[in-house]
Amino acid sequence: MKLIAEETIEEAKKHLEGSAEEMKSQIEKVNEVAHKLAAAMYEKSQAEGGAEGGAEGEPPSDEPSSSTADDVVDAEFEDISKK
Repeated sequence: MKLIAEETIEEAKKHLEGSAEEMKSQIEKVNEVAHKLAAAMYEKSQAEGGAEGGAEGEPPSDEPSSSTADDVVDAEFEDISKK
């Protein structure tokens, strides 16, 4: 898939100085390849991330992780230097 994307981009570069119709055609080809790459990456991430993530559609937990729970301070302040 990477080779196809590289070839499509190189072909599009050849038409940068061409007519508007040629450029539109090349842009469409590049977009098609980009969509195919995105779909392949999405499928791969779903296959790899299925065991790591929670159930599909499950919202993330609001519970803070143990590493950040002690470092967070919720406070308000007022800049008195401008008064």
